[in-house]
Amino acid sequence: MANVAKYTVLFAQLDRFSYTNDAISSHLPAALGDDYKIEEVRVYRKIVDNPLYLSLCLVAMILHHGPKAALRRQGMNQRLFKTPFFFGIAGWYIRRYASKIPDLVAVFQTQCLFNSKVPDKPFIIYTDNTILNPINGHVRSGGISSRIVQLERQAYHDAALVMTASSHVADSLVKDYGLPRAQTQTVLIGANAKPTQSLSSVHNPVQRILFVGIDWERKGGPELIEAFLTLLERFPKAHLTIVGASPQLDHPNITVVGKVAIDKVGQFIADSTIFCMPSRLEPMGIAPIEAAQHGLPVVATRTGGLTDSVIDGETGFLVPVGDVGELAKALDKLLSDPVLGSRMGAAGRAHVARFTWPAVCAEMAEGIKKVIALE
Repeated sequence: MANVAKYTVLFAQLDRFSYTNDAISSHLPAALGDDYKIEEVRVYRKIVDNPLYLSLCLVAMILHHGPKAALRRQGMNQRLFKTPFFFGIAGWYIRRYASKIPDLVAVFQTQCLFNSKVPDKPFIIYTDNTILNPINGHVRSGGISSRIVQLERQAYHDAALVMTASSHVADSLVKDYGLPRAQTQTVLIGANAKPTQSLSSVHNPVQRILFVGIDWERKGGPELIEAFLTLLERFPKAHLTIVGASPQLDHPNITVVGKVAIDKVGQFIADSTIFCMPSRLEPMGIAPIEAAQHGLPVVATRTGGLTDSVIDGETGFLVPVGDVGELAKALDKLLSDPVLGSRMGAAGRAHVARFTWPAVCAEMAEGIKKVIALE
């Protein structure tokens, strides 16, 4: 006879949050054990499917962002939930939902776009960034709503524990929000693309560079192109493959693939020998982790979560943001020395063994249970 769960943890989500919420939903129940069950609520869909709630949110969006910005089609969905009103109504909806769960023992929330704190129940947040994190200054423009920051700050302080995808986010919680270090826990993040076989029947062990990322400019695509073109004088057979983004490029040594399904990304990684993503801003960066899991050395920038996933000089190279010269030098070292690349790739594979969803969810479960036990 199957065990009947004694306790319910409410898993509050905005929506999909990339692949993160789906991955947590798949692995956290097993990590928590048979005494616990997970009940999910994705609040964005609940609100926009209700004509009254949606109308109120649209009015709030116009008032908060201004008519011209609010009604611009690009990014409208994000502007809809990035208002103080949405922050409040989402939290209200989840508290009302939670009140109907008789065996509720905790509320677990991903991202800090609302506040799911329920009276007399422990509240846990998992996030990959904060608004006030200094790394966001590289791309921030137009200022930040002080009310949104105030609401975000209150949510973090209402939480019994804030889990983070990377250490720089935990540092921001302490330095920028005044959260006690003991109230944070870095549990990292899991990779999504699965290892696979090479697409190519003839594998070049030296000169195949891969970039994966949809946000071309934020991920440092223009800097990579500039660096790569300078390398062709020394390495005329070097090839760059771009997956995700679709920049307008026409060069015999560059292949622009564009968007592909997540289950196809691993094939491009397996067909490459160096991974490069010189991001201008990177809260975490999943693609470098997936590349390292395939045994590729990684060249990235010294920012955000990349400092957790890449060990400079051991699993790859970290260069200053925007420094095309240093980026070219790092790639040159790997193109010149395939033995170095193999050694760094092996070290990288060992380093990112903890960046899997089962491992991350095991740490999440430990933190959730510890918080519940303290209540």
